[in-house]
Amino acid sequence: MGDWTGGFRGPRAGLFVLCVLLALPASALAEAVKGEEEAPLPSLGFLGMTAGAGVEEDQTKAVADYIQTDLVAIGAYRVMGQSEIQALLDLESKKQLMGCGEASCIAEIAGALGTDRALTGTLARLGESVILNLSLLDVDDAKVILRAGRRVEGAGTLEKLLDQVRSLLLELVDADPEAEARNRLAAGASTRLIMDLGLRLDGDLLAAADLRPIPGLTFSLGTQRAAGEVTLLWVPSSGLAPGGVERPFVLRLQGRYQFRPASRIQPFAAGGVVLAIPDLALRAAFGARFALGSRFYALTELAFERFLVQESPELFDPNAFVFGAGFGVSL
Repeated sequence: MGDWTGGFRGPRAGLFVLCVLLALPASALAEAVKGEEEAPLPSLGFLGMTAGAGVEEDQTKAVADYIQTDLVAIGAYRVMGQSEIQALLDLESKKQLMGCGEASCIAEIAGALGTDRALTGTLARLGESVILNLSLLDVDDAKVILRAGRRVEGAGTLEKLLDQVRSLLLELVDADPEAEARNRLAAGASTRLIMDLGLRLDGDLLAAADLRPIPGLTFSLGTQRAAGEVTLLWVPSSGLAPGGVERPFVLRLQGRYQFRPASRIQPFAAGGVVLAIPDLALRAAFGARFALGSRFYALTELAFERFLVQESPELFDPNAFVFGAGFGVSL
């Protein structure tokens, strides 16, 4: 790796930068926790789905049940489900709901239920395609916040459509002006364990003389808010002189906190250690994950690493700014 640090090589300067980077996510985490304690989640009434042309009622109900389950899992709202709504509505309101298409009509029914938001949708088949449309409404103002939809074609279209539900719901939540609807998780969602497996490429941005991409495999386990990560990096041969020390594999251990887990774009802060025994470094990182459907994601990350134990200076600079990018899947 090239020697780019110059006057910044001193241990005090490197440790100072690392401490600042670690302190920022800690303070942000404290503010996020404080905000969660103060603000309740907005409520949402899911008024179900309407079956359009070419779609059976039982298929529409199955998709509606899946949407409701995913909506609860996202945790952006306190969800009042279809069965609860049907139990509360009288016969006249049920008849009105079946023929209700205007925002003002839907808002009137949802207002009687006492919810802040209402969600309704349609499912229809057009030729070889299945089309899902959802509408999120502000009940108090009787206006549509956002209408969004997905179109899937080909064999097994309903199954493919279900894979698009999470990204569609996140698109609706992102459009909600209430910060609580975007940035908070319900208690049930925040404790559900999630396993991720991903591939990534890292590189030291300022090692201009020897900028080599370093591939890695990452495994993480945690909740939608916080997770622990283990990354195994493979360092390509650096062409050292005879007698030089090679470290083909580097192990990275870090914790990650996501600030907006109910959004399509999820900023995070992370901190941990890098092990290339006997070399040891501390790291602090900021980045973002981008939801690609219900299971897949992409990510970018910028980290500062400071080596505290460095037995192989020919392999690693004492300070490094590392950029990483990759993709993964939730198992």
